[in-house]
Amino acid sequence: HEFRDVKRAQRPPGTVLAMLRRISKDVARTRPEMGFFSKPCLSGLPQAGFLQGAPQDAQVRNPYSHSDVMARILLLYARMNPGVGYVQGMNEICAPMYYLFAQDPLSSIESIEADTFFCFSLVMAEMQDAFVE
Repeated sequence: HEFRDVKRAQRPPGTVLAMLRRISKDVARTRPEMGFFSKPCLSGLPQAGFLQGAPQDAQVRNPYSHSDVMARILLLYARMNPGVGYVQGMNEICAPMYYLFAQDPLSSIESIEADTFFCFSLVMAEMQDAFVE
């Protein structure tokens, strides 16, 4: 608990919210011709510990659409990898993985999110140098 407070104190105010806004802009532009990402995801995802931004921001606390879940994946990745953060274009790498996992009728939204995050993290570990800010 104390470690978390120290890390939070070191982070400039508004950084996470600014990152969420950048992610939200990119995710909103992800494959609009498909319509898939704007559809409801029937979320039962946990709410604890995630930021809630302005109305135009992705709803990462209580995701409604697939784009909200994808924004949550990208925000979590950026927070866990501060040396990389979030860079424009990461949404285009994450989107096909998320879409593929979401096509499995036996998967829950929770497992889709977890599987996408895991695979995205592995891909980014290989491509990290192309995205370092």
